[in-house]
Amino acid sequence: MDETMDPTSSRTSAAQADGGINLLLQSILAAMNPGAASNGSAASLQGLLGQLEGSDPTLALIARYLIAQQSAQPAAPTGLGDPSIDPDSPWNFPQSVEGLQRQIMNMNAELEFLWQRNDHLALALGACYLCWGENPACEVCGGVGRPGSARPEKRLFSRWVLPAIRTVKATKEEHAGNSNQIR
Repeated sequence: MDETMDPTSSRTSAAQADGGINLLLQSILAAMNPGAASNGSAASLQGLLGQLEGSDPTLALIARYLIAQQSAQPAAPTGLGDPSIDPDSPWNFPQSVEGLQRQIMNMNAELEFLWQRNDHLALALGACYLCWGENPACEVCGGVGRPGSARPEKRLFSRWVLPAIRTVKATKEEHAGNSNQIR
C-alpha cells in the first residue's frame, strides 16, 4: 500500500464532478415538475437519467425512485398545488426541491464524516482506506491492502483498536474466572 497517498485525493475528482451531477439533478427535478414546459416527458427524463447513471449510479437510482413515486401520486386537484392556497401541498414543487437539497446536503455531510472515519480506521489497522484489500483493481493497493499489510498509525490504533482489545481480553479473563469457580 502506498502510504504517501492522500486518502482524499481520489475523492477530489468526484467532488469536482458534483457540479455537473447537481445540474443533472436539477434538470431531472425540473422535468418532474407538473407545471414545467416539458411536463416531465418520459423521453426527456430517460435521457437525463442516462446521463446521471454515467456520472453517479446511486443518485440515478434515487432519481428513478422519485420519478416512480411522483407517477404513483394522483394529479393535483384544482385549486390545490397553488402555494398561495395550499403551502403544504405535495405538488408545491419549490418547497419539495428545497427539502431535497437540504437532504442532499445532510447526506453529503454524513458521507464526508463516514469517509473520514473509514480513513482513520484503515490507518489504525494498517489497511488500504479505499478497498481494505478486497479489490485487486484498487488504484491504491492493488488488492493487497488488508488490515496489517502496512504499519498501523500508532495514535489512531490507540484510539480505535486498543479499547476493543482490552474489552475482549477482560471478557476472556472474566469467562476463564467463572469457569474455574464452577469446577
